[in-house]
Parts: sequence; structure tokens; C-alpha cells
Amino acid sequence: GRSPHISGEFQFEWDTSRQTAEAVIHNLRDILVVGDGLEVFAGAAMEMEPEGRPGVAQVVLQEASWIWLPWAEAPGMLHIIGTSALSPQEKLSVELGHVPVKSGEASAPSGVGLFVLQSFGRELWRALASSLANVWRAGLLSSVRLHALVHNHKLWRPDAWREALGDAAPIFGGLHWCGTESRAGVLAVPYNNYLPKVATMVALVKRLNYAFVASFDDDVLLPASALGALFAAGPKAEELGCGVVVPLLQNGVPTVELWAETFLTLAEQNFLYKCFEESTATFLGRRYTELEPMPRPWDGIEWYARVAQKVDIAFQGMHPVRGNNTCMGAALGLALRKVPEQWTRWDPNHGLFVDVDRKYPYVLNNVFLMRADLYIDAVSREDFMGTGADEVPMNRLVTERGLHRCFLSGSFGIHPAYGTHPRNGDMEAVALAEVLAADQRARSCPDDGPDGDGGGGGGCVAPAAPAAAAAVGRHGSAATGGWTQPHEGASEA
Repeated sequence: GRSPHISGEFQFEWDTSRQTAEAVIHNLRDILVVGDGLEVFAGAAMEMEPEGRPGVAQVVLQEASWIWLPWAEAPGMLHIIGTSALSPQEKLSVELGHVPVKSGEASAPSGVGLFVLQSFGRELWRALASSLANVWRAGLLSSVRLHALVHNHKLWRPDAWREALGDAAPIFGGLHWCGTESRAGVLAVPYNNYLPKVATMVALVKRLNYAFVASFDDDVLLPASALGALFAAGPKAEELGCGVVVPLLQNGVPTVELWAETFLTLAEQNFLYKCFEESTATFLGRRYTELEPMPRPWDGIEWYARVAQKVDIAFQGMHPVRGNNTCMGAALGLALRKVPEQWTRWDPNHGLFVDVDRKYPYVLNNVFLMRADLYIDAVSREDFMGTGADEVPMNRLVTERGLHRCFLSGSFGIHPAYGTHPRNGDMEAVALAEVLAADQRARSCPDDGPDGDGGGGGGCVAPAAPAAAAAVGRHGSAATGGWTQPHEGASEA
């Protein structure tokens, strides 16, 4: 490397068994004292055991040029280069900080592996970190460990994660690089960085022997109450025969109707459903006329049945709230109006809605909880590689094994927009600002929390709404006989 503030070039060694990449860069920054970054050679390769030095990998400079790296980007680039010659297990050891391996033979699977799939340019993960900090302060994160999966060196910011988590920083299990050849031999190509992240999730589940996988896209916002309930839902979900558990999202498929009938007034529901009724069955640029005309009055159960019967499984995630930008925007606008009263409210009545009659034949993968062995089975299927993601094989496995799709009642989830909306970035920014502001206001209310009365110190959290388990609209009651009782653990959240 070299720096404009010192003469000549310099070299340094990184002992990956003792330090992380960010620790090395912090030390370099302390030594160089001044400057906004350093220059490094691009196009480096690794030479194993140069000159007979066992256990050493040396950077070999090929035809390349000096590039400038701000300090914030240097740890990610160092990690990518420095671990490129390591074995998959050695890479995991470095990323995990060399925590001991949990042997599957020595102990039963335990805990929840929380995997956040990060994309460059998004900051919504900060809202997740804020919610996790609130769950931590309630004492409900003892069995959860967070792993952030990235494919851009600019996202390699472990210190930013720890800072955002605050008191909950102990749950941070590390950043994991998923932008090159993955643990399963899946090449990360420009149009698909998802498969290497799935492979990394599987490697971490096996390495750390997790009982459950909680997967979050980094554009999903979930309040602390729902987060705590979701993480605790695994054992009860297994008892009830749930193959997958998903929270309610205002534009989720198939949770949009369940969310609306939990949190919206009848007039607001009708406003949103009218948009669905007046839509066309258009998805990803294609119009599915075989699904038209749209149900009038809007009936989600009828819609999902049509889609399941007439559309290939790869496209069964279609819905007007996804395909119609006007409906997508309306759903978000209605959700943001409810943030002040819902975001920081601790709901003791989270339960599991079990789709016993299988009226909801498909769920999206933007946020879900699944038993770890089921998830591994799903992505180990022969048809996994052809789908580009874990969503289709997960749904196939749940159906084939006769399991149920289950939904977390009373969970006020927000997914601002799908990537197809031309203003999805603006919608994400507005949603992030709203929920972070709500969290900030709630910090002045020391009595709010799982043991508070819902109106805590200063009354900045609205009184609790009627229990969602007892206030299900036609879409909930049509799918099954009703909601389960709040399960143990979730009721504490």
C-alpha cells in the first residue's frame, strides 16, 4: 500500500487467526495518523506458502494499477483479497471471529440464525437494528445470532452494525462475503447474488447448528414486538405443523389482506381493495388475461386460488399490490399513517394463524422463519438452481410434505416497495424516517415495553388495539377456523 502522507510504499501482514480485516485497517489508520484513506494495488492474487513459509498466503501483485480506497471501504477490500485463498471453513472461521464449532453430533440444534441479505445503497437495515435493540432490552434475544450477508465491499461495515445495534451488539455474529465463489460452488454473477447468500446461510446453519432460520431482506421493517414473537415462534410452529412462518406486511403476498383487516378501518380496507378490483392481472411486464376479470368485491382467497390453478409456481407471487404501482403506493401510504400508533406498541397477543385448509398456496421469501433442516432440504432440491432463489423450492417442499403456511398475527410489518416501482428508493427513505422517528419518540417513554401498560411515561405510544387474534376479517376466517392462541414466548413480546 501507500499513502500520500508518507514517502514510499509499505507492506503489512494480516494474521487471520488473530485479527479481523477491520482491526488491521484500524491499526494502519492509527499508524498513518492523517489522511482519508490509502492506495492499494487492484488485481492482486494469492500465493500460498511463499518461500516455504507454512500457513502463510502472500499477495502477489499482477498487472494492475493503484486505486484509492477511503478508510470506510478498506476493510471490505482487505477481507476479500486476504481470504480469497482460504478454504470455505477457514473463511467462515475468520468471519465468525474463530468461535468454536458446534457439533451437530454432540448437541441438538438450538437457537435462531438471523440472516440479513444486504444490498448496496439501502439503509433500512438500521431500522431492523433499532428494533433488535428494543427486543434486546426486553430480554428476548438470548437465542438469536445475527449474520449480515453482503456482496459489495462498501457494505463491509461491521462497526456500523455494532453501533446501530447498541446494547444488542452481542448478537452480531459477523459479516459474510457472498460476492465471489460461494461455499457451495455457486458463482456470483452480476444478475444473481442471491444464490451465494443462500449457500452461505446453509454453511452457517451447519457450522453453528441452528434450529431455525430467520431470513430478512434488508428492505423489510418489523417492530420490536413482532420481532420478538417471530424469533420465539419456532417450537410452537413446529408443534402446529407449520412449514414456514411469515409476519404480516402491508404489501406482502399473501399477507396484504390479513394485514389490512388487522390494522385498517373498514373504509381504508375498501379503498385499498377498490384499487385491486380495478387493476389488471399484470406482473413483470406480462398481462395474465386468464386471471381476469379481477374479483369484485375483492376476495384474496379467490385470487390466490385462481393463481394457483392457472399460473406456473414460479409466478404465483403475483398480486395487484405488487403489479400495480398505484396500489403499491396506496398500501404504503395507509401503513405510514398507522406508524405512530402501531410501531412501538407491545402486543401481548401475537399468535400463529395456521392455514389449515391451505387457502394460501404460496408465500414470498422477503421475510420468513423456517426450521433449519427444512430450509436445507428445500435448497438442496435438484430444482433449486433453476429458480434463482429459495422461494419456489421452499413452497414446493411445504406443499409436498403436507405442512402449513403460518402467519404471525398482529405483526405490523412494512415492506416499503418492490424494486419494480420507479420510486422505490424514495418510498424506502420515507418509511425509514417514519419508523426511526417513532423509535426515537418511544425512548422518552420508559414504561413502554412488554411489561408496560401500553401508555408508558408521557403517553407517546398509543393504547393497545384490540387483539388481532380476535379481530380477523373475512380473509382470516375463510382460510381456517381462526387464529391459534398466543404461543408461549411470543405472548411475552
